Amino acid sequence: MSGEIETPVTQPAGETPAAQPEGVKPTESETTQAAPEFEALLATLPADVQAAYKAHVAGLTSALDKERKANKKRDDLAAKAQAEAEAAKLSDIDKAKKQADQLKSERDELAQQLRAINARDALIVAAEKLKIEFASAQAQRDALGIALQSAEYDDEGALVGAEALLKAALKDRDYLIKKAAAPVGDTSAAKRGAMTSDVTDAQRNLELARRFRINTPRTN
Repeated sequence: MSGEIETPVTQPAGETPAAQPEGVKPTESETTQAAPEFEALLATLPADVQAAYKAHVAGLTSALDKERKANKKRDDLAAKAQAEAEAAKLSDIDKAKKQADQLKSERDELAQQLRAINARDALIVAAEKLKIEFASAQAQRDALGIALQSAEYDDEGALVGAEALLKAALKDRDYLIKKAAAPVGDTSAAKRGAMTSDVTDAQRNLELARRFRINTPRTN
């Protein structure tokens, strides 16, 4: 009948609450209320039952602790293995980068050596075109080295202006060039050289005779 007030139904003292339907979780207030009631009920049981219950709970607690420790150890090992794998990956990357840098350095060095060889060859060809004869092999090396100090190269690494470089290197450096031979008909230089040689030899012989007291033959 409408308008009637429904009175709440209280649970008789000493009776356990009705079981919750399957799939329905107890609320926090219900769980908090059930704990003291269970402890009160446990206290009414025989001592051996209480002891068996406490031993069972202790075993469950110990097993749970062991499982937690095992899970923590497993997680720690997994984290360590992952960290080591990442470190090894970075190490491999660093090694590969170092090897790549070393190969690049060696390639650049070989390219510079090849460019220098080609530049020297270009200067030698320029010397032949200019009909330049060097005083010696060392003079040639010196002249080429001086020329290469001002060398410029095109985009393909070829020497630019080899003849101009060589001329500039030999300017005011006549000692690097082989002296021209005297004409065949001019014997004055040869005569002067022979006379100088004869005088030098005569002076040397007189000095040796004086030093060692050797009688020299008289000249008419």
